[in-house]
Amino acid sequence: MESNENVSTLYKNVKNNNCDDDIKRTFQYTRLFFTVSGIWPMITKYSSKRARYLSHLVIFSCFLMIAFTFLPCALHTIFREKNPAVKVVLLGPVGASLGAILKYAIILLRSNTIKKCVEQMKNDWMTVENAEELAIMTNNANTGRKIAVICTLFLYTGGMSFHAIVPILKGTKINEFNQTIRPLGYPGYDIFVDAQRTPIYEIIFFL
Repeated sequence: MESNENVSTLYKNVKNNNCDDDIKRTFQYTRLFFTVSGIWPMITKYSSKRARYLSHLVIFSCFLMIAFTFLPCALHTIFREKNPAVKVVLLGPVGASLGAILKYAIILLRSNTIKKCVEQMKNDWMTVENAEELAIMTNNANTGRKIAVICTLFLYTGGMSFHAIVPILKGTKINEFNQTIRPLGYPGYDIFVDAQRTPIYEIIFFL
């Protein structure tokens, strides 16, 4: 989603001949995460208009998907659930969804600051002058890559497990009307639709 030109051809005073590879390696996982979430074109200096338009579409879709989870569960917890103990349990997924919305919004609001940081890091790679500086930057970049992977796994593995694995472990139930109730990670979808009907159930489960 960024220009295909090498970074070294877009900037002046380049002293590190391998800066293109160094920059790509440094931002490999960060770029992947921000591209999937539609943020990368907003924090890079050379992005096409098409990439920026597409990023807005991705961002809107991400907010829509988070709201798709948050709103039904929040409404169910606040207005329908009467058991205080269950309410407390449901605060977990409600809080997680709300936290995801806030984190995403904060990143978007701080996109200009992140953009300046990205440009500064690119400049640092291009202007590194000796082997000692290069070794320090390479070591720090490798550490940052590892931290990015660990944080991503830690933050999102739990949510995906709760959404997909927990309902499977619960299994189906039979209600008082002798109807088979298939489990979902979050309650409240039946406020808007019949969540047990096919393919509505499959769509909700996938999202």
